[in-house]
Amino acid sequence: MTLPSNRLLLSSPTRPGRVCAIAVFASLLIAFLIPALPALAQDEHLSRVNSAYADIAPGKRTDLVLLPLLAKMDAPPRAVATPDQAAMLPANAAGWVEAVAWVQRDNQKAVLAALSQVTKETDWRVSHAFGQGYGTQGVPVDLIRARLYTELGDPPTLAAAVHLYLPALDRMACLVHVESTRLANEGKPSDAIDALVGLIFFGRQMCDRVFSAEVGWGLTTISAAQLRVRDVAFADSRGTRACDTSRLLAQIKVLDEDEGYLDFKRMRFPLGEQMAVDQILRRVYTGDTVDDATFAPTMSRLGSTQHPLRLFSETAQWRLMAGGQAPVADARDRRTAIFGDWEQRWSLAWIDKKMNEPSEFGKLDQARYAAIAQSTGNIDTLFAQRQVARVECVGTRHALALLGYWYTNKVFPPTITSIRPAWLVRLSADPFNPNRDRGREPPLEYFVPMRDDPSPHEMNVVTTQNFTLTLRNDVFVLYSCGSDYARNFARRVENTASKVEGADYLLWPPMLSLYRQHLIDTGSLK
Repeated sequence: MTLPSNRLLLSSPTRPGRVCAIAVFASLLIAFLIPALPALAQDEHLSRVNSAYADIAPGKRTDLVLLPLLAKMDAPPRAVATPDQAAMLPANAAGWVEAVAWVQRDNQKAVLAALSQVTKETDWRVSHAFGQGYGTQGVPVDLIRARLYTELGDPPTLAAAVHLYLPALDRMACLVHVESTRLANEGKPSDAIDALVGLIFFGRQMCDRVFSAEVGWGLTTISAAQLRVRDVAFADSRGTRACDTSRLLAQIKVLDEDEGYLDFKRMRFPLGEQMAVDQILRRVYTGDTVDDATFAPTMSRLGSTQHPLRLFSETAQWRLMAGGQAPVADARDRRTAIFGDWEQRWSLAWIDKKMNEPSEFGKLDQARYAAIAQSTGNIDTLFAQRQVARVECVGTRHALALLGYWYTNKVFPPTITSIRPAWLVRLSADPFNPNRDRGREPPLEYFVPMRDDPSPHEMNVVTTQNFTLTLRNDVFVLYSCGSDYARNFARRVENTASKVEGADYLLWPPMLSLYRQHLIDTGSLK
C-alpha cells in the first residue's frame, strides 16, 4: 500500500523561499478544516526538545545575534544564489562584479561581522550556541514576522516542524563563499580561510541541534566549507603563495576534528524525531488502538503541511488505513528498536561491520506503523553526511600541513609522516581505512607524481561531469581509501560515502578546484 506523501524531506534540509507562505497557508487551512485536537496545556514533548537550549545564556545565543541581521540581508545575485553556485564562481567570471557589490553592502557586512563574533571562541564550553526553541513561544516577534523560526502549527506538532530559518542560513553561506573568493582574489588567502573557518564553526553549532534537518545542514555546511578552505589554499599554491605560514599553523590547530572546537566525539545523536514520534503516538492512540477521531486528521496534517491542497484526499486515505494500524504496545516497541538502533550506530565508526547491516528503520512496515513512518524521516542519511564531514575535516588539516611544509622547506615532504610534529602533533587515521588491527591508525594516502612514480599521474574524476586529467610533479596528491575501503592509488576518484568500487576520495588537489577548471576549460563557466 502506498502511504500518503510525507511532510518532511530530511535529505533536503533547506526549502525554497516560498515555503514560508505555504506553511502559513497550510496552518490556516488545516485549522479551519480539521476537527480540533485535544488541548495540550503544556506539551511535555515540546518542552523536552526546547529544554535542550535552556542553559544557553542570552548573551551567548548565536540566533539572537545573527537572525535579526539575516532578516535584513539583501537577496544574493542569481550567479551566487545557492551555496554551491557561490563556492564555484571564480573571480572575474560573469556575475562576479555584481556578487562583489552585494557582499560589500552594509547589510551583508553586518552579517559577516556578526558571524565572526559568534564563532571566534575556540573553547566550546564557553562559546556561542544556536539556542532558538521550536514554535513561537519565546521567539522575538520580529523574527516570527520575518519567518525566521520553526513553524509547528496549532496545536504545536513536532512531526510537522518546518524550519523556516534554514534558507536564511543558506544565504549566509553564499555570502561567506563569495567573501572568501573576494579576499583570496585580493591577495589575502589567510583572511579568506579565516572567514571559512567561521562558517565551519557555525556549522558545528548547528550539529548540536535536535532535529536531523538542522544537523544535516550543519554537516553539509562543514563539508562544503572545509572543501573551500582547500580550494583557496590550492589556488594560492598555484599562484602567489601568499598564505601566512604562522596563521596557517594556527588554522590547522583550530580545525582539529578530535580535540578542538569541532570534536566529532561530542556530537550527540539528534532526538527531535524521537520526541516527535512519542508526541504523535500519544495523540493518535486511545487505549490499545488508534482513535478514529484523531488518527486521520493528525496524519493528513503531517502529509499536508507543505501541500495543503492535498488535505482532503489524504484525510480520506488515512481513514481507510486506521483499522490496519499496529497495537500501541507494538508501535512503542518498534519506536524503541528504531531509535535504539540509530543511537547505537551513532557511537560507532563508519567502518564498523554493523554499519553495513540494514537499519531497524529500513525494516519498518510503514503502512502498519504509519504514525512512526510519518513522524520521522530516514535518519540513515545523517550517518553518511557525518562520515563525509569527518573525512573532509581530516583531509583539510593534513593538506594544509603538507602545504605548510612545502612553503617552509621549498620541497614536498618525503612522506606524510614528515609533517609531524612541526605541522601536526599527530596524524589522524583515514576515516575510510578499516585496517585497525592492534590499534593501528593508518593515515591518509600521499604521493607526488613523477617523484614516487616515474610517470605522470592519470586521474579519472567522477563528479557531475566526468573528466580525465594528468598530474605532474608540481602538485602532491592526498586521498582517502574511500567508500570501498581499498587503496586504489587515486586513479579514479569519487567523493561520496556511498559504496563505489575502485574509487578513492580525493582531498588534494581539491575536487572543487579541478571541477571548476574543467568547466572553464570546456567553456561551461565563463
